[in-house]
Amino acid sequence: MTTDAILTTETNETQTPLKAPWRRFFARSLDLGLLATLLNLCLSFFSPMKASNSSFAWTLLETYLCWLFLFLLEPLFLSKWGKTPGKWLFGLSVHQKDGSLLTRSQAFERLVKIFYVGEGYAIPFYSLYRNYKCYEIYTEEGTLPWDNDLCYEVKPFRLRSAFGYIVIVLFAGIFMDGRYVGMMVLVNTEEVREWTRSERSSISELAKV
Repeated sequence: MTTDAILTTETNETQTPLKAPWRRFFARSLDLGLLATLLNLCLSFFSPMKASNSSFAWTLLETYLCWLFLFLLEPLFLSKWGKTPGKWLFGLSVHQKDGSLLTRSQAFERLVKIFYVGEGYAIPFYSLYRNYKCYEIYTEEGTLPWDNDLCYEVKPFRLRSAFGYIVIVLFAGIFMDGRYVGMMVLVNTEEVREWTRSERSSISELAKV
């Protein structure tokens, strides 16, 4: 029997486990997206120009900073509630086989395995390859290497899971618009000049969203 199990509240019996690779992927993406948003908000108070930077080097640094914060926060969430905000939205949770919550050290060790096995150390392109290989493992075996000794609960699809997908789309839209506005502001602050009509029009349109 795989570790992805659903326990019914009426009979306390184990049903056929659900596989939800995309919900798992989007749950982690949402957690990282929340951290990226908070990071950029903090940076915008200290250095708006850096927060609007869209260079490859800055994007890579931002990615690793988000993972650093994830290593600090996810063990806390899993040891207290068994889920992160992303997991909660998508109906997912992690606990031990006896139903108890993970300790912080267990949750931290789990995330370490996710980082190098599932995410390929967050190295661009290689991480996508590792995502794909783990997708194959999960669809074939019903579990992943970092969950072998744990129970990963996948609840049936609910309305809040649909809301989770909506949040993902909104985050993507806000991220793209925010980067565009940031670049527009950066261009205008590099030299003292008036806004062009097209620049004012573009920002006005974005402000209406």
